[in-house]
Amino acid sequence: MADARELTFEQEFDGAICLCEGAFGLAGSEENHRKVLRGVQRALKPGSLFVLTVINALNLARRIQDESLFDPYSCTVIDHEEVHSPEGESKEY
Repeated sequence: MADARELTFEQEFDGAICLCEGAFGLAGSEENHRKVLRGVQRALKPGSLFVLTVINALNLARRIQDESLFDPYSCTVIDHEEVHSPEGESKEY
């Protein structure tokens, strides 16, 4: 397993695909996202294709009712749910 921000490949691949919905958008900061993209660029042979999917933040944001529960940069939603035990105890997570 490797960290996508630290790719060490040099023009080794004819193409790359990142279809993990959300993984790219969770690199932590703009600089970390740029590190991923620079690493992919280095790893690809000239003229190669790169397919990238990312979180559709606008679609997600449209559905958020309480803006304080959504971080638009990381596209993270904070969700609270109440869980009930068989004994009748409840706790919010």
